[in-house]
Amino acid sequence: MKSRNFLNRLQGAFLQMLPALVLVFSLLITFIVSINQRQTSYDVLNREFQTRSQDIFDRFRNRLNDYGQVLRGGAGLFASNKVGRDEWHRYVNVLNIDQNLPGIQGLGFSLAIKPEEKAAHIDNIRREGFPSYIINPDGQRELYTSIIYLEPFFGRNLRAFGYDMYSEPVRRAAMSAACDENRIALSGKVKLVQETETDVQAGFLMYLPVYKNNGSYDTVKERWENLLGWVYAPFRMNDFMKNLVEKGFSLNQYYLDIIIFDGSSINKNSVMYHYDKDIDPIIEGGRLPLLMFKQIITFGGHSWTVVIHSPYVFDTEYFDNKAVLIEIFGGLITNLRVG
Repeated sequence: MKSRNFLNRLQGAFLQMLPALVLVFSLLITFIVSINQRQTSYDVLNREFQTRSQDIFDRFRNRLNDYGQVLRGGAGLFASNKVGRDEWHRYVNVLNIDQNLPGIQGLGFSLAIKPEEKAAHIDNIRREGFPSYIINPDGQRELYTSIIYLEPFFGRNLRAFGYDMYSEPVRRAAMSAACDENRIALSGKVKLVQETETDVQAGFLMYLPVYKNNGSYDTVKERWENLLGWVYAPFRMNDFMKNLVEKGFSLNQYYLDIIIFDGSSINKNSVMYHYDKDIDPIIEGGRLPLLMFKQIITFGGHSWTVVIHSPYVFDTEYFDNKAVLIEIFGGLITNLRVG
């Protein structure tokens, strides 16, 4: 008798708990289904994100290659002609860099000058119609260089006329590598002399050595002995990135952020370009986003780290379990109230 009463009470308790058990089971099933749906959605979106990011990266790399070809054309001009100011102007004018070479600040030539040639060189440039021409910065050095041609020759570029790029360590490293190895060399992060006090951007430069005609340059020593100068191009990073990120830069109405770091170090000081410009956890060393593309590009002996990532709201929208639970409980509570 006692056993029968116990079973009856147990059965009654179970029947009372049954709605709650059904609710918990329903919540569990709904939660699992919702998580699986979000995982599937995430996988699809991540594949598209990686494809879009790779496309941006490839366009970035191709633009560097295109500008490298422009420098080779300028060096070829010196190999076949005696290049003066007018010849250089005509060459760059034909390139129509404003339309065909977006992001380039100009195309120039920096002359290598031995200390014993410095005074005569300054006199020659002044006789060309530049009476106040000097090589700057001042001081005694084993080798001088001077930007004598830079097109377009107006606006910001006038600030670079006569500048000795070889006097600055970051530029000198790239110029030396270019001459040593007879190749294009890319500089690290610099502030261009073209910069003013407004809209200041990170900059970099691309160099290609030019050697004297009929001179031998098979060895490093011969290259320095017969060095005429460098064809070069300065770049302002924000300008360089224009048109590269304006197309295909959103994903399901989410913008994609892109950050380019100088070298392999990810920190504030190495930032070359930041599309979003706001505080970014990647730069600050915070939590990594769910959608992230990271790849190193090496060009001209120098490396950059390209990082593309989704906004952090994506975590909540697509893969935040807490958000899923809130949605499920909210829906069920609403249904219970209605019932």
